[in-house]
Amino acid sequence: MMGLDRVQIVASRLPIRPQPARVCTIAGTNGKGSTVEALGALAQASGLRYAQYTSPHLCRFTERIRINGAEVSETVLAQACDQVEAARGETFLTFFEFTTLAALVIFTASDLDLWILEVGLGGRLDAVNILDADVSVITQIGLDHQAYLGETIEAIAREKAGILRAQRPAWTVHQMATPALMEVAAQCGAMLHVVDWMTDPDGRSEVEIRPHRVCLSALDIPVASAALALAAASTLGLSVSDPVETLQRVSLLGRMTLRTDPRGVRWWFDVAHNPQAVAYVMTRWQMLPVLGHRFVILGLLADKDASGVLAAIDADINLIVVGLTGPRGRSAANLAQHAAQQGRTVWRSFDTLQVAMNALPTALQADDAVVVLGSFLMVADALTHDDFL
Repeated sequence: MMGLDRVQIVASRLPIRPQPARVCTIAGTNGKGSTVEALGALAQASGLRYAQYTSPHLCRFTERIRINGAEVSETVLAQACDQVEAARGETFLTFFEFTTLAALVIFTASDLDLWILEVGLGGRLDAVNILDADVSVITQIGLDHQAYLGETIEAIAREKAGILRAQRPAWTVHQMATPALMEVAAQCGAMLHVVDWMTDPDGRSEVEIRPHRVCLSALDIPVASAALALAAASTLGLSVSDPVETLQRVSLLGRMTLRTDPRGVRWWFDVAHNPQAVAYVMTRWQMLPVLGHRFVILGLLADKDASGVLAAIDADINLIVVGLTGPRGRSAANLAQHAAQQGRTVWRSFDTLQVAMNALPTALQADDAVVVLGSFLMVADALTHDDFL
């Protein structure tokens, strides 16, 4: 069976009913997780009972399924998985499809006002798309997962626009993909709006969501994510007394997460793994004061755009490359080769991240700063290193 047919058949055998809760589905290449987190914070501030479904996880599988900001218990998850397994019968489900159905079973049983669902890959054929969203959000779109979604921004945008529904509101931001998104919206009859903002030299961003204007500053998440969350919240009728203060408290593990090691060296961890996301990390990091040297530890999966990611890393930063193990991993030697093709010097090369993190302390000074990026696997491993537990 093609498309979502298999998932829909199994879902029809399960107690999955969003109503009376409303559904917000969030797709995009970069910024989905922070948009989910921001909308959850606004929902909580407005007094709603809400659920969040995200992927992948960093440290615990239960991070993917949360009720009112708290991870569900392993017992609750296991019971939901048992229900999906019983309903599945002989129907094949992928790991993500199975997990998605388990999450929706849990949400149905939880007496909620709002379901916030993050698309796993693409949109049109993603398992969360078996539900008709009351509000859809499409974040920044870049080149990633081209083997599945297409080789161009426009092709990828059309796949992600598969979450749009006729006569239902949707939001995106001004970007290269906007014309393709608007084309799909016109074809299916969705009411797609573009949220915009202006940023002054002091870093304050004024977001206009008619009839309101909100001035954002001192955020730990991208302005685009905050603006899209505000737009979705407004469409859903959420009433938040101080949305700016609410958004200023939002952070997300693995997105410019700061830790300080026993020697006083500051380490930032970010799951950015495509050129657009890495460029954003570099922009944010360069705005932060660092007295010593700056280092980037980079590891990538084999299907990622190594040349594009390397080009997004500022040339004055000391580059450390590490290998990722497993069938999808890319070796440090391969990354170093891509760097050499750009005329870039690799400061150090290590077979694995753990070897790098064990060896580097003797080479770093207290005023130095490090960013670890390139993969969820990288950040998960780094955060469990002895220096940061």
